[in-house]
Amino acid sequence: MTLARGLRGRRRAAGALDLDVPEVKAWVDERGRTVRFERRAHLESHELIEEFMLLANRCVGAAAARGGAAAGPGGGLLYRVHDPPGERKLEDLDRMLKALALPRPGDLRDPARALQTILAVRLDPPRRRLVHRLVLRSLARARYFERDTGHFGLAAREYCHFTSPIRRYPDLHNHRRVREWIRGRPSGAWDPAALEALATRTSATEQNAAEAEREATKVKGLRVLEGRLGERASGIITGFIPLGFFVELDDEPLEGFVRVGHDLDDHFVLDPSGVRMMGRRSRRRFSLGDPVRVIVARVDVPARECDFALELPQRRRHPHSRRA
Repeated sequence: MTLARGLRGRRRAAGALDLDVPEVKAWVDERGRTVRFERRAHLESHELIEEFMLLANRCVGAAAARGGAAAGPGGGLLYRVHDPPGERKLEDLDRMLKALALPRPGDLRDPARALQTILAVRLDPPRRRLVHRLVLRSLARARYFERDTGHFGLAAREYCHFTSPIRRYPDLHNHRRVREWIRGRPSGAWDPAALEALATRTSATEQNAAEAEREATKVKGLRVLEGRLGERASGIITGFIPLGFFVELDDEPLEGFVRVGHDLDDHFVLDPSGVRMMGRRSRRRFSLGDPVRVIVARVDVPARECDFALELPQRRRHPHSRRA
């Protein structure tokens, strides 16, 4: 564990981002039906494995850059690359954090240090998840590439995927290349054009798989909420559109939409910053990250929709009211 902590500290010192995006776990009953979701805690044991997997991936990438050159530049590997965030994305993040009165990135000319500063701020768990999600949205998507151009999020060069050949084709491809180097028979089939096409195809396939996983998780979540119609829960506001806002529950990673104007009999206007909306008549304001109480009001699984209704405080009746 001491060695893993040292490796992690060295990566952070180099500018690696420590994003906390909890993995979602589904619980099923004896008939295979999903009954609840939870956010899996990230334990030290997970970090131990992660650090040594990252190190193994980097060692293979470094070997390709040096000893595997007989197979061509990069040794015929598929590299895992991650571009730095664009200036506009960082400016949008800075503007959003400012509007929310949250810690801001500071000097955008050094994006790694700026983002590290944001991620290191101590916040309560719901707002921490929100900030980490906003930072994640500001980043480029990692992809596979035929050349080593660096990995921004890991602050690493010569990085590839190697440790999961049973579930990722790029890892299997890289295993085959390493085997060829060891045997002294580099393949002539992996010319630059073929490698470029493979990088493009595997990146697209990865994205399709991720979208399918998100869709499956959403459907299972809707089926869970379908069995909880009328139940009350706490959550935070995670996003806005002109009609209302999205709420993620505190206890489970389940989301629904609040049509705020309908619930409060007012016309709500979305602020140009996109992080709050205000009622024209009541002047009531809702902001990104605000805690709210909601009721599960409607679920339509085929349409992929769930509506939450705001739980409104009961009006106190006058003690002399005839109906009291």
